[in-house]
Amino acid sequence: MTKIIRKPDYLLILSHDPVHLFNYFDVHEMHGLYIDECQHIEGLCNYIPKQDGNYDLADPCFVFINTSKHTDPIKVFGVVMHEMMHMSLKKHQWNLHKEEEIITWAEEQAYDIYYNYINKQL
Repeated sequence: MTKIIRKPDYLLILSHDPVHLFNYFDVHEMHGLYIDECQHIEGLCNYIPKQDGNYDLADPCFVFINTSKHTDPIKVFGVVMHEMMHMSLKKHQWNLHKEEEIITWAEEQAYDIYYNYINKQL
């Protein structure tokens, strides 16, 4: 099952199969990853693919979480937090002077995703 949730700052995609991520965007390759080699993806945060392949900080992003990769709640939360840190760095324009804001935003998003979408599936 795949869930697509539009968040204010990103598109959240939860699926038990990374192939669904590529199918959703109708691509066979994105950001150097290929659909036939994607079975090991636990999570991914990057720009929504576009034809010209030129990206800047204002481009929309997605966060993908493979909901079948782990059954241990601690490992699942770790993957979510990891991907949300990537997203938070992009959201805060890689400004490391905003370290506390970056970490806090990622943490809040990770709790929201875990409790409202993933925890119900475990």
